[in-house]
Amino acid sequence: MRVVGGIVVVIVVLLVGLWVTARVLVAGLPTEPLGTFADVKGERMHFVDQGQGSPILMIHGASGNLGDMELRLAPALRAAGHRVITIDRPGLGLSSRRDPGLQEITAQADLVVALMDQLGVEAPTVVGHSLGGAVSLAMAVHHPERVGALVDLSGVSHAWDGSVWWPYAVAGMPVVGWYFCNALMPVVGLALYEASVDSTFTPEPAIADYSALTQTKMVMRPQTFCNNAADVRALNDGVAGLNAGYADLTEPFDVVFGTEDYVSPDLHAVGLDRDAPGARITLIEGAGHMIHHTQFDTVRDIILAAAATNSSD
Repeated sequence: MRVVGGIVVVIVVLLVGLWVTARVLVAGLPTEPLGTFADVKGERMHFVDQGQGSPILMIHGASGNLGDMELRLAPALRAAGHRVITIDRPGLGLSSRRDPGLQEITAQADLVVALMDQLGVEAPTVVGHSLGGAVSLAMAVHHPERVGALVDLSGVSHAWDGSVWWPYAVAGMPVVGWYFCNALMPVVGLALYEASVDSTFTPEPAIADYSALTQTKMVMRPQTFCNNAADVRALNDGVAGLNAGYADLTEPFDVVFGTEDYVSPDLHAVGLDRDAPGARITLIEGAGHMIHHTQFDTVRDIILAAAATNSSD
């Protein structure tokens, strides 16, 4: 019994020590806002709204925040004569998530439209990357009158076979998930973070100092990681629920993928080409998932061409 008791004490000490270490690491993560805040449907939304001209709304992907879009693309679009709004999706970056139902892409789309109402933006050109692409598609399906033009960058549009990345699954487990998000992920996740960034850009090289320049390490905050994991777990059913609405997307819109994207263009780009009459597919040979950085000129020009066709705002 003494041996068992000693083992229990050691385990408890290790678990507490890991939790304390995580608290120290989390305290050092960036929290400086790049923009301003608005109270929208009970949530506190963080966004940047700058520039003059026809509006472009940009929605970041999983694990990110508006800093990803503000790094280079949003400033370039402003310099080209556009009002550009970048947002932190609810529960990521510095936006709140008081309503757990906001893990659903349709709920996020509704919240973005409510923010647009507050900002006096009727039908902007909507640009979404990755999971943000799924949110932009949800806007187009459920709020078609509020999307003046659409550019889907490496976006998830169709359900896939298989499970989510195992840390996202563990994060959703009762009790175990709480400890995983609050103790293990801040320690292990931060230790492996730069390698994770490299894998997100693969097969192209990552931008030097990307995580520092975009403040994306914020996703290692416990509640933010749990929110991000919940988004990904809900995504498969979320996009499946959009599929019937793709037939109504008859106006031309852009779908842009790298041929080497781990978010399969064979599933998502091909699926939209088949199911959405207005889908206009651009495949960039040899490019990966982060095309808005690695294929900057091509992506910028596609967005500007789409915005030029938007006469709604």
